[in-house]
Amino acid sequence: MDSSKKTAISVIMLAGIIALIGAGVWFQHGADKLLMETSPRPMIMSTFQFNLTAVVPVGAGERLEEIFDDAEAAARVVEKQMNIYNPASELARLNDAPAGQTVYLSGETVDVLTRSSVFWDQTRGAFDVTILPILRVWKEAEKQDRLPTPTELAAARNASRWAYLDLLDAGAIKSVASAGVDVGGIAKGFAIDQAAASMIRSGCRGGIVDIGGDVRCFGRKPSGKPWHVYVTNPFDPERTEEHPLAVLAVREAAVCTSGNYRRFRVIQGRHYSHIIDPRTSMPADAYPSVTVVAPDATTADAWATALSVLGPDGLKLLPDHVEALIVIGGPEKHTYLTTPGMNALIVTQPEAATPR
Repeated sequence: MDSSKKTAISVIMLAGIIALIGAGVWFQHGADKLLMETSPRPMIMSTFQFNLTAVVPVGAGERLEEIFDDAEAAARVVEKQMNIYNPASELARLNDAPAGQTVYLSGETVDVLTRSSVFWDQTRGAFDVTILPILRVWKEAEKQDRLPTPTELAAARNASRWAYLDLLDAGAIKSVASAGVDVGGIAKGFAIDQAAASMIRSGCRGGIVDIGGDVRCFGRKPSGKPWHVYVTNPFDPERTEEHPLAVLAVREAAVCTSGNYRRFRVIQGRHYSHIIDPRTSMPADAYPSVTVVAPDATTADAWATALSVLGPDGLKLLPDHVEALIVIGGPEKHTYLTTPGMNALIVTQPEAATPR
């Protein structure tokens, strides 16, 4: 998923949760009285959808605002560190650094880069944060309303590769000055995980972190039932509640979706996906949306981006405990491929779903 740029297909909490936004409601469960409350937060990572839901004992209700503020702050640290369009960010400094200079980075940024390298290997190069020069070529071409030339794309691909980046315990060194990274396909998921970790440390019995429709669900609802997550239909994105692609029942899991129906480039009147295939330097336009369920949002975010490139061939590469749903085709004729584990999570089954 290209995360500061990547599309965030909207994932919306089921009606019982939506009804609680901005209001607290308590429930009796065994000997516990639990309070569940949702707090909308200000825009983050170029998205207005940033909601935190917490389940706490009723006696801890007075701490909810502090819990929400701490979780929001944890997510905003990631935004501050990894936004390459902020010249003061750590990754902007890395991208601007000359060859051979050690650029000191926080543990969070090193962690994201390290995990990005692992995902690059697992996806056989389909997830690659080192494609910054390619993204810049496409951005400039869009401004000029033309397609990039093969020569431009080849030069951009050769300008930056993992081989040019040496990760250290507390930083990184580039061997070639032109090397650069864009962690848009993973940073949002990492921010979600950081916020969830903050809420768990604060004693939440359960909760949801939702940034741009990508969510991490943890703990339990006051009722003890699974969290229900709506997945947007890419062919009817404005009517998610009435016409979802699917409804998923999850417990300890993250759900992230990548697609080309909300974020795209327009060149000479044609829409091109914002997700780039690192192997060809061309937009990954074949699959309208991919939804991934994983134990954490960092993993779900990266694999949703990777499967948008790989399509069905990528399903056999998925690690254990990672499930996926891939939409194939267009509005008039389409089908779906799902992993067996994803099939087990679907409450409302998409039409023409095909297990793999």
